[in-house]
Amino acid sequence: MGNNSLLHAYFCTVRAATNTLQREKIKQLAHLLRSATVDGTISLNDEYEELLGILTDLSYREIIVLTLLDKYEMAQPQENDENDLQHANRYWSRFSQEVVSILGVREDEVDTFMTRLNRTGCYETFTGSFWDNTGGKGKITPVFRRLKALAIDRIENDG
Repeated sequence: MGNNSLLHAYFCTVRAATNTLQREKIKQLAHLLRSATVDGTISLNDEYEELLGILTDLSYREIIVLTLLDKYEMAQPQENDENDLQHANRYWSRFSQEVVSILGVREDEVDTFMTRLNRTGCYETFTGSFWDNTGGKGKITPVFRRLKALAIDRIENDG
């Protein structure tokens, strides 16, 4: 990154950090900036701005839900003979109950809460099932996994 790019990334990150009260989210923003400036894992200016925009757009509660869903997906790998919806059906009830109990999302609002996450590119609602009704079920996208590796998971390694 050149000096202008570095300054641009810094000031965009500072602006995003001043617009949140969540200490953990501020740390995530700092880790994303570090990924671009120190680690060099984000080399393109546009890529940094896109990832920063996604992270800024996500509420802290949405980040927790996406991280929780990612844990469920990883804990129960998809079998060779099952599609994405069948895979999600194995853990979705337990996941939904955790969303209700941990985050206080109303039980009748979990599906719409998840569907709203499509706007971020971090979550993809399943389509094309029986009667096209998946009940808001979906899966984590590679975009979230990348963002998680660059900014979210790194907090656990803070000293």
